[in-house]
This record gives sequence, C-alpha cells and structure tokens, in this order.
Amino acid sequence: MVMPSSKKNILLLFDSPCEPSDNPEELRDLVLTDAEYKDECDVLRALESEGFAVDLMGIYNNLEQVIQSVKERSYRLV
Repeated sequence: MVMPSSKKNILLLFDSPCEPSDNPEELRDLVLTDAEYKDECDVLRALESEGFAVDLMGIYNNLEQVIQSVKERSYRLV
C-alpha cells in the first residue's frame, strides 16, 4: 500500500506485563527476541518491510504516556 504522504510513522502498541522501558532499542529487542511477542514481531517486520517507520510502546497502566506520544508525533496510524 502506497501512502500519499512521505510521513509513514506508525505507533505499534502492545500489552506489557510490567512497566516497559523508555529505551526504544530495549523495546525493539524485547519484541524481536521474546517468544511471548511473536505476533508483535511479525507486525513490526511486515510494516518495516513496507517502508514504515515504526515506534514501539508497551502499555502497562499508563494511557497518559500513549496520549502524550500521539500528541508529540504525527503518526499515520496507531
């Protein structure tokens, strides 16, 4: 699917069993290596293969973090 704009930012949310790290590389490593996150890994790889820039955010009792992130960055899809 070709996006009409050059902005192809997507926020990929996933359920986290504990407070996730704010470090994007740690989140990426968790999703790519932990078997518990196989579905999230598949979605991440599929989106990136289509040229999307994907940010990851684990959610654990903190919707304010999600709202703030969406306000700060122009995501095409959450």
